[in-house]
Amino acid sequence: MQQCQTASESILLVDDEAGVRKVLGLTLRDMGFEVIEAADGDQALAHFAPAAVSGTGGASLPPPPAIVVTDVRMPGKNGLEVLEAIKAVAPETEVIIVTGHGDMDLAIKGLQLGAADFLPKPVSDGALEVAVARALERIETRRQLHEYTCNLEALAQSQAARLVEMERQLAARQVVEGLSQAFSGVAADLQDGLSVLDELPCFVALHDREGRIVSVNQRYRDRLGDPAGEAPKARDGWTVYKDGAARKRSLPVPATFFSDAPRRVHEVLLCKDGNEIPVVVHTAPIRNSTGETVLVLELAVDMGELKRLQTELAATREHLASLGLVVASLSHGVKGLLTALDGALYAMEAGLERNDMPRLHRGFEQTKDVAGRIKTLILDILFCAKRREPERKVLELRRFGRETLNMVREKAERLGVQLVLEAPGQTAQTGQTGQTGETGPSESDPHPATFTADPTLLAAALVNLLENAIEACAGAKAAEGEERPCTVTLRCQRVEAKVRIEVQDTGPGMDNATRNKLFQVFFSTKGSKGTGLGLFITRHAVLAHGGSITVESTPGQGSRFCIELPLAAGDTTSQEVCEPVSSTPVLIPPAS
Repeated sequence: MQQCQTASESILLVDDEAGVRKVLGLTLRDMGFEVIEAADGDQALAHFAPAAVSGTGGASLPPPPAIVVTDVRMPGKNGLEVLEAIKAVAPETEVIIVTGHGDMDLAIKGLQLGAADFLPKPVSDGALEVAVARALERIETRRQLHEYTCNLEALAQSQAARLVEMERQLAARQVVEGLSQAFSGVAADLQDGLSVLDELPCFVALHDREGRIVSVNQRYRDRLGDPAGEAPKARDGWTVYKDGAARKRSLPVPATFFSDAPRRVHEVLLCKDGNEIPVVVHTAPIRNSTGETVLVLELAVDMGELKRLQTELAATREHLASLGLVVASLSHGVKGLLTALDGALYAMEAGLERNDMPRLHRGFEQTKDVAGRIKTLILDILFCAKRREPERKVLELRRFGRETLNMVREKAERLGVQLVLEAPGQTAQTGQTGQTGETGPSESDPHPATFTADPTLLAAALVNLLENAIEACAGAKAAEGEERPCTVTLRCQRVEAKVRIEVQDTGPGMDNATRNKLFQVFFSTKGSKGTGLGLFITRHAVLAHGGSITVESTPGQGSRFCIELPLAAGDTTSQEVCEPVSSTPVLIPPAS
């Protein structure tokens, strides 16, 4: 990643008019930048030769400029072609495009291709300074995010290692050895109980010279068993160790009595319910007034709990990195939407002034469209920012599928797309185009297929897939004519130990390059109308349920998304999956 540019570094100015380069160059030089000029696209791209970008070109090829200011309309390669070529070899270079009056569509296209900002002609000094300042802020933000992401893992490992070291050294040596000195005068009292150590997050036991347990703390009793309340043999310390009977003398406590020195070893303990617990065992001898070891204090730290904390730390680190990427890229999405909203309001204003009702109507429709996109963007950002575990409920498979389809039914009817629900059960009946069809059991089915999931989280994921499928089908229909069949099918079934939910459409399909990028954050096939967060959120919702999502697509033949979720406690039905015998649509009444 390039380092943050300062006012002493260079900016590439690209314009075919020498006068424009002279005027803008004066302003940039007054700001403290070294200005490199290029009269056309080819001259500009010469500064982004692969050797210069990779830093392998030696002293003869200086690194490319971090900021480029380019005109859109130029002979030869235009500004958008220059922008696209620069982003292909140096994606972190910030490009500011300069547009003429009436070139708003080109400006929006530039933002979609990754431009940092656009400036209308004639360019004022103030607007240029603000645009360059924003570009510098993006570079600095990206540098800080990269530095934060690179250092986060090392910081997490360092903190985890420090935590382990503190547990081992401070708890095992300082605390345990300190306690051993204190215990030397109160050993007899401790034989009545270790309640003073109940709050310690580890297993504590006191052993005599015969290897029998004298006393334990509450955590020991809860997880490993209460020696005082069991048969006399249970008081033998080796019984809680895995394979303890075969290696009694080499266990930590006997070894401490033999060596008369503290021990620290990795072991595996056996819970009273039969589960195994990996631990680090620390022992310390407790001596009487003559220096003889009479008792041994055993302290076992649960490594499983430590690994759980490390896993949570790693998950938090990943979430923070993703959230940082969202925040760093947010300005791009918001800027594009605000630009589109400004254009829609201008159309409405012009329509009002000229009493041009068609133009006013178009502006109003554009405003509604942008408002909906802003709402979707904000909801997606809130979803990314707020992490939560699924709140699972037992759901009827067919009912859940029908209610999810009802959420998108109005959009499907408006665009002339049939919705079909395939679920276990009876033969479907016939309905009309644009309505929702289903196959499945009747409402009175006494044994409906069920599964366990978070209905809100999973429905949101499916709605993203369904709306994408509806829009893809409608777009293909508009392009190819009314004869093209437009159907989106939601297929829900129980397959062995899993729930399989499929969304299949008869849309235009996708090529391999598009399919491989579908779940990347900010990737969208809808151009300026998409946020690029929908499928990213869908994938995370599925992963939160412990499931998986795959996609199959062939250009010209539609796409099929397949979600598989593991069954969870509460899926009581043993009903076999019934393959649908028909997918003919039937009208479903609104969900209650």
